[in-house]
Amino acid sequence: MGIFLGLLCGLGLFLIITSGRPRESRGPTTMRWEHTTAELLAQAGIRGLSPRQFVAISAALGLLVGLVVLAFTGTLSLAGAFAVFASLLPRALVVRRRHGRIHDLRELWPDVVDNLASAVRAGMSLPEGLAAVGVRGPVQLRPAFTRFGEDYSATGSFSTCLDRLADELADPVADRIIESLRMAREVGGTDLGRLLRTLSTFLREDARTRAELETRQGWTVNAARLALAAPWIVLLLLATRGQNVQAYDSPTGVLVLVVGGGVSALAYLLMKRIGRLPEEGRVLRGGVAAAQAAATATATAGRGSGSRPDDPAGARPMIAAPDLDALGGLRRAWGLRGGARSGDAAMTMVAAGALLGLLVGLGLVIVVYRSPRARRIQLADRIDPYLRDTPTPSRLLADRPRASTRPGFAAVEALVRPLLSDVAGRLDRFLGGRVALQRRLTQAGGRTSIEEFRVQQVICAVSGALVGAFLLALRALLGIGPPALVSVALVVAGAAGGVVGREYWLTRSITEREDRMLLEFPTVAELLALAVTAGESAIGALERVSRLTHGELGRELRLALADARSGATLVQALEGIAARTALAPLTRFVDGMAVAIERGTPLADILRAQAMDVREAGKRQLLEAGGRKEIAMMIPVVFLVLPTTVIFAFYPALVSFTVIAQ
Repeated sequence: MGIFLGLLCGLGLFLIITSGRPRESRGPTTMRWEHTTAELLAQAGIRGLSPRQFVAISAALGLLVGLVVLAFTGTLSLAGAFAVFASLLPRALVVRRRHGRIHDLRELWPDVVDNLASAVRAGMSLPEGLAAVGVRGPVQLRPAFTRFGEDYSATGSFSTCLDRLADELADPVADRIIESLRMAREVGGTDLGRLLRTLSTFLREDARTRAELETRQGWTVNAARLALAAPWIVLLLLATRGQNVQAYDSPTGVLVLVVGGGVSALAYLLMKRIGRLPEEGRVLRGGVAAAQAAATATATAGRGSGSRPDDPAGARPMIAAPDLDALGGLRRAWGLRGGARSGDAAMTMVAAGALLGLLVGLGLVIVVYRSPRARRIQLADRIDPYLRDTPTPSRLLADRPRASTRPGFAAVEALVRPLLSDVAGRLDRFLGGRVALQRRLTQAGGRTSIEEFRVQQVICAVSGALVGAFLLALRALLGIGPPALVSVALVVAGAAGGVVGREYWLTRSITEREDRMLLEFPTVAELLALAVTAGESAIGALERVSRLTHGELGRELRLALADARSGATLVQALEGIAARTALAPLTRFVDGMAVAIERGTPLADILRAQAMDVREAGKRQLLEAGGRKEIAMMIPVVFLVLPTTVIFAFYPALVSFTVIAQ
């Protein structure tokens, strides 16, 4: 009773303390998989289905198929395997629908752009031109533009209606058109018609090139899909006979199914990665979705930076358990002695319990009140979103350890980090090349320091060495596996492979980032040309375009602008982009802008010419890559899928021969 009264008292104090504090409004948080799934559904043209509902439908389908297979075969392992594949079937269908929709839109966008260019040349306003597409444009896109016209007639807000149109179309070409129209509406200018005509020509050439490559790769893709389904078709046919089903109902049979499923998934991912043609991402993604994502990121950053810098990580006020001496003193203070009456003793125990409950309540108040979610917003948290495009902090603070992003592993990280840092330092002294490594990390985006990269190499080396150590322990315990000398060699090779593998992953990250920047460059260059033609200065055009883009090139432009605000000249800030990347088109872009700024020559023509050069180079690379992919896609089929099919077909016979031999 006393502890209950004390808790009520503590709760009352908590309500009194927090009653005068304004409550912070927090928007709904969206997990990463939800955002990715929502984007996939939007690009597939599926409306009215949330990511959670889509996952629930997939799980229900997997469960239904698993129950059906279990009823026909009576084997739990086969039922589980087909349930997993059935649960992945809706996503595969949505991805297929997305590719089909993108292919159809790729053929329709040139007509839309020509319609808009004709409207601009005829002197129509931009809202009228967009609404006219809903009347005379392609039939598949008329509903979206018709809804734009209705929204604009009802609200009169051109920017808001453009955001809704971008969210509904969910296409990179639509984003480029919409942001070009938005910029033309804001800054004016007469270069919009030329931009639209150039875009129409490029879209037609790109559609012809991709159609040719997809036709040439069609037989290879279909053969790969059929080969990928072959092992499971064979398994389903074998399941019609009872003795074959019993072979897969053992632990070894389950292991065969698991390994076969993993190999099939690996082959599918490899074929998908090899056969994928480079596609432009939604780097100009604005609209409602991007605004919500930015608000979520800002709220998350504000919550993450709420801790004081002088408090140690993970420190929280704690309450020590009362010891016996403290209880004895408490009893003496309240007059509880050995010969006291029972009524006085009961009252004294109630008072002691109330005091202890009050202490617990106060402790809970302190813990909750000082938690990051309830902590008062500081001035630094308020101004942090407005300074987010600032450059890298001082080099004197570059080596400070970062806080753990996973609070559940904070204690383990605190114990392991010194050891990993020591081993990473030794590895860095052994390998050397800090200057070259720093340049490569900068080319990869600069999100990882040298020390963090060496720690990741150590973790990869340990993971690779564990494979050889497992085989060595398996031979020592069960007498199976490779010879001891071979296992030791596998330990060393696994450690070396982990180090080299992380280096290879860094190289691949640099290549992928540079490819994304080349895909973004023509769009950025044309928007810059549009802004400059409208009368914007070079730095004003860069600021306007950097606010629109959300890709890697936009990030580099924001870093250059931050350097310019810090005191460097614009030419020096642009030269920093060329120094952080190893791309010849970006170097020519920086040189062209530097010459135009220093000499006062026209800049728009240079930007348009460079954008055309990059597009032509991308077209040549697309043709060359398409020829190589036709042969490379068959490698996973030959070396992964076909052996899996053979193992599935002959495993029941192998089990039967083993039983007969015994």
